[in-house]
Amino acid sequence: MGVSRKSISLLVGVLLLTMLLPPVPAAARPRASRRALAPMPLRASIRTLAADDDFPGVPIPASPFSDSVDEVSDEADVFQVHLEPGDTLEATLSAGIGEAVMLVFQPNASAPGGIPTWENDLVGFSEGPGDEGLGFPQILSFTAGTSGTYYLMVLDIQGTVSYALNWEVVAPPISMKRVAGKNRYETALAISKEAFADGSSPNVILAQGAGYADALAASALAGSYDCPILLTPPTSLANGVIEEIDRLRGGATANVMIVGGPKSVSDGIAGTLTAHGGIVVKRIKGNDRYGTAIEIGKEVRRHETADLGHSWTGEAFVTRGNGYADALAAAPIAFARKMPVVLVAKTSIPGATAAGLPALGLSKAYVLGDTASVDAYVASHLGVPVERFCGPAGTGRMETAANIASQAVGRSWANAGTIGITTGWAFPDALGGGSLIGKMGGVMLLTKPDDEILSDTPWQFVYDHQTSVANMRALGSKTSVPDLVFPDFLGALEP
Repeated sequence: MGVSRKSISLLVGVLLLTMLLPPVPAAARPRASRRALAPMPLRASIRTLAADDDFPGVPIPASPFSDSVDEVSDEADVFQVHLEPGDTLEATLSAGIGEAVMLVFQPNASAPGGIPTWENDLVGFSEGPGDEGLGFPQILSFTAGTSGTYYLMVLDIQGTVSYALNWEVVAPPISMKRVAGKNRYETALAISKEAFADGSSPNVILAQGAGYADALAASALAGSYDCPILLTPPTSLANGVIEEIDRLRGGATANVMIVGGPKSVSDGIAGTLTAHGGIVVKRIKGNDRYGTAIEIGKEVRRHETADLGHSWTGEAFVTRGNGYADALAAAPIAFARKMPVVLVAKTSIPGATAAGLPALGLSKAYVLGDTASVDAYVASHLGVPVERFCGPAGTGRMETAANIASQAVGRSWANAGTIGITTGWAFPDALGGGSLIGKMGGVMLLTKPDDEILSDTPWQFVYDHQTSVANMRALGSKTSVPDLVFPDFLGALEP
């Protein structure tokens, strides 16, 4: 059943009025372009659009074009527009009489029957010069955060509207991509495909995706071998892993390094890989996550010096073993500089770590996070000079990530030309992301999904480095990195 004319007018008026209210900006940042779709009121009474409103529509005609909508026989026209992440749909709707607005619905509208709902699928809207955003011309500027076919609706509000519509899709001024799959395992595969061409890497690291410690500790190992980190459940090999190994190795024999013991990645998985043929499996493990991190570090040192003949800097990151956010942020730097990631407890150095440190030949340790993450006692008992990377006192994971990025750029360990964005409140999507961002020479920033737009701290970093930024990679689905992060990131590039 369709919505009544009175309901549509009231609903659109409330939507336009409430959604135009921007979040209050922080005093320290110049964020004139920042705006999010505010939570919509009246959601309990929102109904689906009527089926005769022409959804899912037709491919949008070449610009400019003319058409009409009216109250009786054709309440809406719907046009399909394909957008990639970072693309901006710019549209102007002009008419002489009546009232109409433009609305954008997301790809794959999920309501029963394929009819979009205001609550779940509306992602963009136009603005006019009159009260409650009505009147002509209606101006729309919508930036996509997910690849797909979007639906541009011209919705009649009052009277018969004969309109002219001018539109264009404007590509972003930088390279912007979302790298994601349907789950953590597919996201790791997507990251591998983005970072490594066919036949370019006979070496592959395999880690469990149910935990984070082994994969994050393997960032330097991936850098040393110039290879991806793929993920699997502990007891059965994830779909697509063998196919990705075959793609990466080309016709060469694959060297798969499993990190972690059989409880992390089972012996059955190792057997499945070996039985496939053309794959040699090696396991790198300790008795626990701390010991595994040490063994990974030892292999990095051995490979760099014995196999590659490189000098050993002896620099390493030190982070808490029961947290992931700081190590996520440091992963691209660990990859690029082949810096082992050493795990400790907050207030002590575990036995496996203490026993293994001499074998790493450390000359300096960079402790990630403030004393709430790794206390002063631990830092002072590592046996080497220590420097701490963290945000200002009293701040959290996003500030530490920004500090790691700033330190890396300032020391020429990385550059701000490539910025990875991932959530700091879940680990799965970014476990393999250090390989991609590190291979591109960039840094990783953390955002909070609940903010819906790019969180303040990463936004400020982008703004401060706007003249350097050339690539943005969002790691994970829009649940992890919301679509509105894309236009907000672009806003941070504006002078």
